[in-house]
Amino acid sequence: MKTTKLNPKEYISGLSTSFQACANEKDRPYMISYMKGRYDYFGVKSTPRREAVKDFIAIHGLSSPEDWKLYCKEAWEAEQRELQYFSMEYCAKYKKHWSKTDMVFFEYLITTKSWWDTVDYLASNIVGVYFQKFPDEIKPVTYQWNLSENMWLNRTALIFQLKYRGDTDF
Repeated sequence: MKTTKLNPKEYISGLSTSFQACANEKDRPYMISYMKGRYDYFGVKSTPRREAVKDFIAIHGLSSPEDWKLYCKEAWEAEQRELQYFSMEYCAKYKKHWSKTDMVFFEYLITTKSWWDTVDYLASNIVGVYFQKFPDEIKPVTYQWNLSENMWLNRTALIFQLKYRGDTDF
């Protein structure tokens, strides 16, 4: 896979244009309503969104392993929810490059623009995978999250093992 020549702002702007091109204005109000009006949407459902991302990446490439968080953060801070969904899936593409210090970034994602749709994905697909890679981090991190007043950290501490099947510790 080629490395993109676009900086994070250009990359997410280009991806936004791709999302706008495949948006369905009829779906947009339903998507906004489903999330209780908390977030704006382009109006792109999951399948066309993933196809748009695949096509965009085929043309523009991915960021370098050193810069993936910059691209994720740029997408996360955008207004439309589809870009937060992209950000989470983009994080997962770099799991081989994650280090222990990346938990700080994942915690930022959990506690910023929090709602069940993103937190549940982050818990099972990002944090759960992170803890499989760094099992010695489970107890200290989840202990702190369980003590936190942030309900999304509490929730993540409870459900990060959703995809572990028989490998759960409870």
